[in-house]
Amino acid sequence: MDLKKILNIIKKFFTNNPCLATGATCKKIGIQIHTIGCAQGTAQSVYNSMNNPGYMAGVHYLVDSDVAGKVLQTMPETIRSWADGGYGNDHLITIEICESDYMSYAGGASFSITNSAAFRADITRGYQTAVLLCADICKRYGWNPQAKLPSGLYLISSHDEGRRAGLSTAHVDPTHVWEKLGFTMDKFRADVKAAMGGSTIAPDPQPAVPDTKPYYYKVQAGAFKEKTKADKLCTELKGKGFDAFVVRIDQYYKVQVGNFTVQANAEKLMNQVKAAGYPAFVTKTTSSTTYNTWVGKVNADKLNVRTGPGTNYGNLPEYPTLASGNLVDVIGESGEWYQIKIAGKYKGYVHKNYITQA
Repeated sequence: MDLKKILNIIKKFFTNNPCLATGATCKKIGIQIHTIGCAQGTAQSVYNSMNNPGYMAGVHYLVDSDVAGKVLQTMPETIRSWADGGYGNDHLITIEICESDYMSYAGGASFSITNSAAFRADITRGYQTAVLLCADICKRYGWNPQAKLPSGLYLISSHDEGRRAGLSTAHVDPTHVWEKLGFTMDKFRADVKAAMGGSTIAPDPQPAVPDTKPYYYKVQAGAFKEKTKADKLCTELKGKGFDAFVVRIDQYYKVQVGNFTVQANAEKLMNQVKAAGYPAFVTKTTSSTTYNTWVGKVNADKLNVRTGPGTNYGNLPEYPTLASGNLVDVIGESGEWYQIKIAGKYKGYVHKNYITQA
């Protein structure tokens, strides 16, 4: 496939994203590659999520993985991005590559693949389109994609490479996705160099990717329609030394004391709960999710985001605080604290008093 003939950069600047609204600028000396960290293949869907006043991230380009050659430019390249919390924001043009609908994230960078052929096709399309986009950028600026910057990073680097150099936040994209297909940043930079010379970019032979769908074994000690009853049992279990918490599934509040990928570990904990005088059983599911996600809105001028459910935990490095009106995904709860996800990738905890349903 000759991507040179199908690269389609669509200028679609954010209208409500706070990064572009801030308008800070900086000199660009290279490019930073990201993948989005969720099972989504369309640039338009990612644009829709980012294009709101509460979304605390912003990049210059979104690369589609469903349609070959499709790219959305969301900000002028002169704008300082909100992409890696560090060096990339201040110096680099940032590119977010979509991933695949045929993935299922289990938390962090861990995911399973539900259809290996479709996953391979999506990730390869995104990779190839990103190669040609970077070739276009490098030709315009007269850059050598394999050169080194004063920081020691390559002119084209990944979020993961920035992390390992101590210059970016602790994320491993796109390595965690590309390694499934044998793609590397060295190969990417070489492919960009080749594309600048007019060569067709064809994927190398790729290793087989098995379909995987892991099971999760959850230890449950009770389910209640009234949250006060669930909270009472949760407090009792904590008093016995168990790390208990309440999760909400549909109309029920369920007391959970464990979530494992190994069944034997779940059964061991279940027996410990029973020995303490409480009923318990193990449930088996293909989903790690234990809470109905909903959109929350910050109602405090300055809200601390903690790394755990309590004031004894430090603030989240990537987003230590949130401002009034910021929107977050509420993905769980522990006592008086909500677990939230910010910008689709950063997880932390905030006190329930300062979040309302948007």
